[in-house]
Amino acid sequence: MRWFFIFDHMNVSYRLFLLFFAFVMSLPVFTTVQKLPNNVFEVGEKLVYDAYYNWSFLWIKAGIAEFSVEKENDDRILLKATGSSLPQYDWIFRIRDSFVSEIDSKTLKPLYFKRSTSEGRYWVKNQFFFDYNTNNVNCVLLNKDRKANTSVKSLDDLRDVLSAVYYCRSIDFSAYEIGDKIPIQLLIEGDTYPVYLRLLGYQNLVLKNGKTYNTIKFSVKLVEGTIFNGGEKLTVFVTNDLSRKPVYVEGEILVGSVKAIIRE
Repeated sequence: MRWFFIFDHMNVSYRLFLLFFAFVMSLPVFTTVQKLPNNVFEVGEKLVYDAYYNWSFLWIKAGIAEFSVEKENDDRILLKATGSSLPQYDWIFRIRDSFVSEIDSKTLKPLYFKRSTSEGRYWVKNQFFFDYNTNNVNCVLLNKDRKANTSVKSLDDLRDVLSAVYYCRSIDFSAYEIGDKIPIQLLIEGDTYPVYLRLLGYQNLVLKNGKTYNTIKFSVKLVEGTIFNGGEKLTVFVTNDLSRKPVYVEGEILVGSVKAIIRE
């Protein structure tokens, strides 16, 4: 099918934008009672979601992923994420992605990031070491076409793709007016990307499971490339409470559209 061919030739940076803004938005289905300082997500939390792709009016359940929050020690929290294509699609396009991010338990700033992904014929292994004493991020970049060690100047709000997901959940949207932009700096493949969220409003959202959610609605500014035309092409709905759990995401890409829906 044509969309698998397109995914096989995507630039890796835009694949990660898709993972971050579309596929990782889900509802935690298992939690403990150990609160972190952010009062949003918890040690022991596990996230499970289903991802769908639409092309020519056909919705395909394409993959599944799990995210978890673990305690590394008193100072560090360990974030983990894995994603994979469904077994019936592996013979067409096999995806096995793994992300690990260590963050400061008080500030939620990233300290270490590791990525190991295998997508079709493409594979990549990255490591980021955040050094706040020198304000640099040391990057180890490895894929089938490139092997490099580089250093990036660290900004106060610079985040890897996984820690950025949890940072977005900690945003206090009540501090913003409808239409306001909330900037985020992402570090991907050793390059920095300025993006933003825009608060769109509040909405009661009824999903196919029959439940109604009181949600906060915002759009995401994307970078123009091989997946997106650019602009605010993704819309995210999170619960309008202190946990701000994402319950639904929808977005347009160059060929078709994508969505992520909470799993019960």
